[in-house]
Amino acid sequence: MSAFKGIEQDCNEIMGKVKAEIWKNARSATSVSAIAEEMKLLVLLKEDRCMLSTEYLDLQLSILNNEKHIPTTIPELITTYLMPLEEVTNHFQHFFFTSIKEEDPDSLPIAITNIPDNEKLKRELLQRIEPRIDQFFEFGSALLKLPNNILDPDSLEQMRHLNEFHAAVLEHGTVLLSVTEIGERMDQWTKAWETECIDRIFETVIVGVKKRVAELPTSFSSTEQNFTSLTIFITDTETWLIQHIHDQCLATLQRGIRRDLPQFHKCVQTGLKNMWRDLVDMLVAFPDEFHLERLPAQIVMLVNSRLCHDFAETMILQIYNQFSVLFPRSKTESRQHIEEALNTPLLTDANEMIELCLTKGQRLLNEQMMQDGYRLSARIQEFYLNYTEDKQQSEPSCVSEIWRTILLQLQSMEQLMQLIYPQEIVSVPGDDGNSDTEHDYRFSSANEGMYSCQTQSTQSLTRISSSADAGLGIFRSNNDLMNNIDKLFADRVDIYGHTDPTPIGVCSGLVRVTLKAFHETVREMRLSSGTYQQLQFDVEYLRIYLWSYAGENNK
Repeated sequence: MSAFKGIEQDCNEIMGKVKAEIWKNARSATSVSAIAEEMKLLVLLKEDRCMLSTEYLDLQLSILNNEKHIPTTIPELITTYLMPLEEVTNHFQHFFFTSIKEEDPDSLPIAITNIPDNEKLKRELLQRIEPRIDQFFEFGSALLKLPNNILDPDSLEQMRHLNEFHAAVLEHGTVLLSVTEIGERMDQWTKAWETECIDRIFETVIVGVKKRVAELPTSFSSTEQNFTSLTIFITDTETWLIQHIHDQCLATLQRGIRRDLPQFHKCVQTGLKNMWRDLVDMLVAFPDEFHLERLPAQIVMLVNSRLCHDFAETMILQIYNQFSVLFPRSKTESRQHIEEALNTPLLTDANEMIELCLTKGQRLLNEQMMQDGYRLSARIQEFYLNYTEDKQQSEPSCVSEIWRTILLQLQSMEQLMQLIYPQEIVSVPGDDGNSDTEHDYRFSSANEGMYSCQTQSTQSLTRISSSADAGLGIFRSNNDLMNNIDKLFADRVDIYGHTDPTPIGVCSGLVRVTLKAFHETVREMRLSSGTYQQLQFDVEYLRIYLWSYAGENNK
């Protein structure tokens, strides 16, 4: 027995020397593969599992961290950082997680028998290689950084590099994908990159439209400005918008990024939806943001309202149809008609954005009418509450000057609305185009508009009065002017209600506000005989000149 003990002792000494030599070689190795070869021998020699795994990671990560080279290309990043880390993880899994197969003599004699130990080893692996994975994505972010000008051709190149980067991780990181959460992290990182790229590309739409609208107020500084250019401005802006979204946004994304990348289709769809939302919000906030003067602010609000309505009527569906063609979910989808091609999520988005644009456009129109109505009401109130009767006149001979001003402002608004919201003119048989209620007012300068005072240029009061007597049945009795006042205010006036986006709709709304202000102001006045006669004269003037704005409600 003593002989066997001696032999055993000699063998242990020999094995100790062998292990020491292997450890020495492992610690002096200069490559991942060399360390793995030495560690394989130590595994076969049944070194302590926990100690061996820790030492293995120390040696391997020391080799990896000594690599100070900064990659300048995606292939270089994959070769320098991903593939060595993949090899380290692969050997770690093979050495410490692979169960023994008795029929395979080449299998490593390390069996997975203790689940808690395995979980501990896995946590250690993930904790130790996490900084290396962080560094990998940091270098990837630096290499795939988007240019300042997102529409630069380099952006398209970066999109292609992203495709290359994503494919390389899937091809060369199979073990990392199974052991770590690098796959989920890659998806999140890719989605964040795509979202930033998509948002910045669509942001160029908001920037472009904002720049165009910002130039609109400055065009009214010239006294020779032709206000009919508003129609050209609206047409040009909408044409540019459609072309830019298709050519510079959707087509660029379609060419640059693989459509099979995770969530890409959804990212573009979300980006498009956010673009419409941000665009409309910009149009609504624009007048307050730039602190415009009265006339430019009025024109900008009406133009922005028209743009919102046009977005809702045609442009949104047109853009979503282009989206469904460029990014079809199936091969047959791109050949279908618009109503069939737009799948349910797209139709939901389109309908939501249409409703948003209609709401915001109507809000702009209502706000502008409220502002105009308030100013008109303030003028009426100021005039009548400070009214001084002319004692030298036995009876009034002309209408109060405030109503000439109000009428001119209404006609200016009507003309402006005709330019921004043009309506089809339906010719009536026998109509020579020179009706008594037809207005022909022009802005004579850039500083004149709804709140400028001009000389009356319509027909005389006498001429219109004679023609109105025969045609307007409810006011045929010119003698009973008090009855006229009662009829003007007999029905409830809906103040600041919904305003139709038409010239007659806006002007009718302003007339309602004006009449209501007149009515309430008169109630506060102390009336003398002369003042009462002047009010009668003013009411008859309003009956004649405001009838064309009465609309179908006759209010």
